[in-house]
Amino acid sequence: MIAHTYVALYICHDDEEDIREFLVGQGIPRRTVRRNLHLTVYHADFPLPGLLAMEERIDIKVNVNETRFMPMALGGETPRPHIDPATKKVGIRLTNRNEAIPAIKEARLRFAQLETPALLGDRPCSTHNRNAFGPRCFRPHVTLLYPGSQVDRDLTPLGEAFRSEHQYLNFDRLVVRVEEPQKPKRF
Repeated sequence: MIAHTYVALYICHDDEEDIREFLVGQGIPRRTVRRNLHLTVYHADFPLPGLLAMEERIDIKVNVNETRFMPMALGGETPRPHIDPATKKVGIRLTNRNEAIPAIKEARLRFAQLETPALLGDRPCSTHNRNAFGPRCFRPHVTLLYPGSQVDRDLTPLGEAFRSEHQYLNFDRLVVRVEEPQKPKRF
């Protein structure tokens, strides 16, 4: 069994509450709004050498005018008739024009540079745009809703309303988690 390393940027508590109230105000059931909103900047299928679980204070501002709502599904960045956002997780992705992208890429590379050839095997190492594990391309996003949110197929009006009510979102914590795999239960 293999341990996993996760590095995430967490949205500050006040902004998370504002997002929650906005979504509920749009008719979305409160039970489908996620808590602990974060952007995963790095993931590895192994522990990185010398890296332990930790938390540190950060200050990264995301300009909301450069975010777009999307279903969290393969190809969800572009509306597709077979993807119903109400049955998928829904989040916001940051466009490449977002002011936060350089800081996010810097945080990502801080951990990607800890990858070693011995750990990667034949895989190419992660970069600011490419993942060694998981989806090939790194697309910064924050998942906001669980499936069953009752959102419309067209997420554009929700995104426009969100962008008109919010100017910035603030990430205030960087958290590193190293998770040991769960041992199978014996019956």
